[in-house]
Amino acid sequence: SGEMGVIRYWKELINREREREREREREREREIEKERERESERDTGRERERERERVRARERDRERESERERARERARERARESEGERERERERLSERGRESSGKGKRASVKLRPILNSTGKSTKLFTMG
Repeated sequence: SGEMGVIRYWKELINREREREREREREREREIEKERERESERDTGRERERERERVRARERDRERESERERARERARERARESEGERERERERLSERGRESSGKGKRASVKLRPILNSTGKSTKLFTMG
């Protein structure tokens, strides 16, 4: 009968050890799960930050584009103004050509634009 007590004692000891091992395993699983959640949180935080960065980049791009558009508009405005000035300059020069000549044939002086090396018109004109 003492032998049975020893056997029971060992069985209980083994069962307790197995139970402790299962508890440790469950604890490890809980830790792993917590770590996964923390990792997931970090990922979503990083993702949110990347999204905010993308939004900021789009904003900067839109701002740059509208600045470029304003610059183009200013350039067009200047071109229109200088075109008007060139027109007035032509008028003035052709008037002066008529006044100074007093002769009918000199009244038909043509103003030709002086071209630069690339063939574009400068703001200067030549008579003839």
